[in-house]
Amino acid sequence: MENQTDGTSGGEEIGDTTPPALPDKSQILLVYCRSGRRSKEASEKLAALGYTNVYEFGGILDWTGGIVKKEVVTEPLKAGLKLTMHINGEAVPVA
Repeated sequence: MENQTDGTSGGEEIGDTTPPALPDKSQILLVYCRSGRRSKEASEKLAALGYTNVYEFGGILDWTGGIVKKEVVTEPLKAGLKLTMHINGEAVPVA
């Protein structure tokens, strides 16, 4: 699996073995693409590999919620920091 420059991974790069970049099969994986076809394929591959928290959002073209441009993070998270994602204006902690 190859990490793209924006931190995502292309579904066509998910093979038949656990990707080294994703060793924790219980981690939360949020999967989307432009139209929804590749995200569905990638999510199915990840589930078949034993990942238990795969959330497939479909295509960004059909997304009805707000879109926030991401910032590129070049440093790892410091110990003790917690990630959150915002859904409908509400902060939701990410495990």
